[in-house]
Amino acid sequence: PANFNRLTGRVNLTTKANDWLTLITSTIVSRSHNNDVTDNASVARGGVVLSALETPPTVPKFNADSTICFNALTGWENPLGSILGSYNKNVSDRLLSNVEADVKLLKGLVVRSHFGIDYGNFTNTYFLDPFLTIYGRQTQGQQSQTKTNNLTWLSEQTINYTDTWGKNHFSALAGWTAQDSHTEQSVISGSFLKPQYRLLPWNESYLRDSIKAPGTTTIDDWALISYLGRITYDFDGKYLFQANVRSDRSSKFAPGDRVATFPSFSAGWRISRESFMQSLSPINDLKLRVGWGQNGNQEGIGSYSYLPLSNIDPITGAVTATTIAPQSLTWETSTQTNVGIDATLLNSRLSFSGDYYVKKTKNVLINIPLPSQAGFSTAPVNAASMQNIGEEFQVSSKNIVNGPLRWNTDLNISFNQNKILSIGEGIKFMNGFGGVYARGNAIALVENYGLGEFYGYVADGVDPATGHQLYLTKNKTSTDNPDPSDRVLMGSAQPKFVYGLTNNLSYKNFNLTVFIQGSQGNKIFNAGRLEAEAMVNSANQSAAVLARWEKAGDKTDIPGVSLDGGTNNSLISTRFLENGSYVRFKTITLSYSVKQKFLADIGFSVVTIYVSGNNLITITTYKGF
Repeated sequence: PANFNRLTGRVNLTTKANDWLTLITSTIVSRSHNNDVTDNASVARGGVVLSALETPPTVPKFNADSTICFNALTGWENPLGSILGSYNKNVSDRLLSNVEADVKLLKGLVVRSHFGIDYGNFTNTYFLDPFLTIYGRQTQGQQSQTKTNNLTWLSEQTINYTDTWGKNHFSALAGWTAQDSHTEQSVISGSFLKPQYRLLPWNESYLRDSIKAPGTTTIDDWALISYLGRITYDFDGKYLFQANVRSDRSSKFAPGDRVATFPSFSAGWRISRESFMQSLSPINDLKLRVGWGQNGNQEGIGSYSYLPLSNIDPITGAVTATTIAPQSLTWETSTQTNVGIDATLLNSRLSFSGDYYVKKTKNVLINIPLPSQAGFSTAPVNAASMQNIGEEFQVSSKNIVNGPLRWNTDLNISFNQNKILSIGEGIKFMNGFGGVYARGNAIALVENYGLGEFYGYVADGVDPATGHQLYLTKNKTSTDNPDPSDRVLMGSAQPKFVYGLTNNLSYKNFNLTVFIQGSQGNKIFNAGRLEAEAMVNSANQSAAVLARWEKAGDKTDIPGVSLDGGTNNSLISTRFLENGSYVRFKTITLSYSVKQKFLADIGFSVVTIYVSGNNLITITTYKGF
């Protein structure tokens, strides 16, 4: 069965050695164990969730020989097949440690040296029982163990100078950072284990496997070095300016394309400091902001994606090309412009912040599909470009500030409009995402549309004469056997806006925090409902099929049983596209702070007792899980 447990230890130390040296260290050590149960494979076929929903209640848990029982008409086992038929155990040991030193050389001149490591030791152990399940018996058991060690270190060395003269405030920073990651992974696997050995510990059962695949070892390295600088200036806290520049060098790109420079600028005007604003007493602070900047991304590709790689067969020595790669891979670059306003009103009891931004990303790192004759399925390229335009607002209020009862409210809401400007390489359309078993892919990338566009047929009711599901064709006629060219964009997984509302109430030593989070306007394709209403076999179905078509003349929105096992009644269509909007009580926390007079004798300064609940209530019309 699935389980998860984790033990974590943390130590933070700050030492002021003398007037010119301060040392800061932090260390986190953790160990976690979990056993993963397959919960969603090919839209839950082979997963425990849909198996629990679709296994008829007449199917027993076990057969007479102690194997897991299955539905004889579908060949699917009951949920115990996923729960007990195999285990997938993970053990993770992790160490994150940082040490930092601040050295004051002169007045206003500080050197900061920071060094951190992130070390992880991960072991994944998989075992497929050779006896309990059909698949286990067909393969006579499978087992594998993957051990991964990763060490990433980061060094940051900066020097910062600050100075003030009159109403002028100036600071400058210069420095460099270096980061390196080294990963080693080893894999061993075996199969054809005799059932009498299946209860042995993994190491012992592996020794008894009749077939053992050659072990593999993978080593991966990447490094990043950056030089950076920043200048900040303000006059009387009224006129604000900052300029940044960062030059990055990444080993993930070809030698001639590794370096990129990313500048940014921002300016602010605190209008409330102007003389003409002093008579407006309700306004405590008012500031306008503008900014422009660039940053780079190297994620989404492997450490050696710019190189064509080959595989050497450990037995025959044969060399086979495994990847194709252009030598011109380089940085993905995002350019963002934003305008903002900050205001504080009514004796600082009400604050408001608003931002409008335009972000354009070019040279997006993407794997482009290749024609079959190329010999490779995809190739990494800098091809796509994308745009995000959005608005973000935050309002905070101190509703009750006097007396033993205090009440604060924070509201934030964000709007974002995403658009793919170009996929690249002459490609206008890619329908290769969101695979649904036996029905194809439900998500497409389309130029001039956003990410996460659902792609399928438009459902047009049920034919009262035949009970077949009808779909609209591109000529606006109805058919029960649509052509793939009849598919359209059905809706987007992207919300029109997301929001959060936090209320904090305190009374004497008690405190109550309620965090509500929501999303509005996004669509969800309910593939689980597709399976639970398909009626293509003897799998258990949802109660919705009680309203199915049964005889000529029936008027319903649920088609009849598919007697031939075909999927035309349950294609990817608007029938299964649902409103994904929701409001969720994300976190509710009630706490009590023990009074100081009870703590003095036991040496504690603060003791808080609390109870907290997460994801307690979700309000939505979505019918899935």
